[in-house]
Amino acid sequence: MPAAQLLLLRHAQTPSNVLGLLDSRIPGPGLTDLGREQAAAVPGALKTYPVSSVTASSMVRTVQTGEPLADERFLTLAVEHGVHEILAGDMEMAAGEEALARYVKIAWGWAAGDLSPRMPGAENGREFFERFDDVVDRVTSRDEQLPVIVSHGASIRVWAGLRCQNVSDSFAADAELHNTGSALVERSVSGKWKLLMWNAGPEGGAASHSLSRKDGPTGSLTEQDLR
Repeated sequence: MPAAQLLLLRHAQTPSNVLGLLDSRIPGPGLTDLGREQAAAVPGALKTYPVSSVTASSMVRTVQTGEPLADERFLTLAVEHGVHEILAGDMEMAAGEEALARYVKIAWGWAAGDLSPRMPGAENGREFFERFDDVVDRVTSRDEQLPVIVSHGASIRVWAGLRCQNVSDSFAADAELHNTGSALVERSVSGKWKLLMWNAGPEGGAASHSLSRKDGPTGSLTEQDLR
């Protein structure tokens, strides 16, 4: 297996992010006005990155986030179902501390290696990693310079938390990832992943996003917030 780098990019802001809703149903909502500004700022923010392909999940918000970057690089945006958000199941469109705490407790447990618990009415950790890993493996097997996958807050936090060998078990619970935040990861020839960079703030910069504005529980909520 060849060495490879990959940039995981969280989607821009949606109406459900603003309302703090657990919104994982496919295809889901599009972007807010601010979200469109964030997406438009991504190409400039990544101008020094050798982006070789752009892949989005099967959710509207990731497609709309990835389109400006793909267009600027004269690339065809690919859509892959397996990198969609961690399904909320019975908690779909829920808000409030009780539902959010239940959701992230399970998700962050997956990142720490406990893959058996199932989101009520949805997937367990093994099923999540199977689908997400499948897309990552196929995208990074093409020997490209730097593929980009546009995904979701909880999915990126959980995947990086378990798969990257140089982060702690509590990484997913502690590391915020705001709208259009990103993670640069690298796979060695032995197949092990390492986190090279974690940009919690937006790739578009502070001008396109204030961290005081809500961007949803799967990106900004941490263990500290629930204590």
